[in-house]
Amino acid sequence: MKKLLIIGTVGLAILFATSCSDDEQKELTKQEAENVLTNVNSEISQTMGQMMETEGMTAINSFMNLTTYFGTTKSSYFQFFNPISLTNRVLNVKLNTNSIVKAPALEYQGLVFEEWIGTWEWVGSTQEWKHTANETNRVVFKYPSSIGATTNDATLIISNYSSVTVSAEVIPTSVNVILSVASILEPVFTLNYNAEFTSEGLPQMLSLNVLLSTFNLTALASVESRTNDVLVSFSHQLKNQNVVAMSSNLEAVIPNVTQFNPNEDYFPSSVKGFLQIGSLKVTADLKVLDFFTSTINGTPSSITTAANSNLKVGLYTYPQNDVIAHIKWAYNNEYSPDYSDDLPVIPYVVFNDGSEDLLAKYLSSLGMLPLK
Repeated sequence: MKKLLIIGTVGLAILFATSCSDDEQKELTKQEAENVLTNVNSEISQTMGQMMETEGMTAINSFMNLTTYFGTTKSSYFQFFNPISLTNRVLNVKLNTNSIVKAPALEYQGLVFEEWIGTWEWVGSTQEWKHTANETNRVVFKYPSSIGATTNDATLIISNYSSVTVSAEVIPTSVNVILSVASILEPVFTLNYNAEFTSEGLPQMLSLNVLLSTFNLTALASVESRTNDVLVSFSHQLKNQNVVAMSSNLEAVIPNVTQFNPNEDYFPSSVKGFLQIGSLKVTADLKVLDFFTSTINGTPSSITTAANSNLKVGLYTYPQNDVIAHIKWAYNNEYSPDYSDDLPVIPYVVFNDGSEDLLAKYLSSLGMLPLK
């Protein structure tokens, strides 16, 4: 849908939030600023690499490998327990409010919990799972904690499961997961998920808390119906020990809506928030509806002016809040309103010395920053 593409373009998606204080702010040189921007990808890769090396991820990868013996469809149910997958989905939440509210809840849909209750033990000699009906409200998996191992030293327990049915679709409202390995004293992975819905099945709140060794991922989404609009909020944080590796905080106002429907696409009138990835923090204050209105029968000049007036985006260092640059919008000469893939404006980085360069030069490989 064209409106959503414009939102994604405008957006820096989950980026936007609080304005930075002017107190003691340093303005980086162009070289210093470029160093921060070009290092973001390696910082993300390093963080994800460290997560992959934890005992919990080793055991989770072994479990994911063995779930393929349940069949492709059933195996996909358990992707909800993959912290790397969850982190990517949390970071990839965009201004499509439908995604903000659903992610990562629907990753668990399709699993009929009652059909799995009991203990499932991996039998290496026959390459199959053996089921024992010895539980009343839990699902327990016992399997080798690493690929290629033969001893069932890992125990994964799924409990506290509840769900609601919305338009014939079963959506979990709570689930707890704990993964232990016999040789390790503390659990190597825990997951706690909760969601609240109205009596009509509309989402109100979603929370997620994942512990993986020294890593802690939290996410929270909420929907607040007001007199003439709906406020959709989303935030997340990924910490490694006491270091915040990634975080975000987003608020989108959906106008002229009295009852939010998660199956509909909505156009926000404004978006505020931030995205922090490693040493980079992007902040913005976006008047999305005002900008979109300007694109209707607008000229290249008027669209560009409207973008720079309504789409305020700044780049800062984290946690120092030193000024890296700000975003300037230029008209996309290849834009055509007849094709939904075309974007009306292109973001440029304006450094503190006044020089400019395409944002895509620095952040083109970051999927959560979809500006091109």
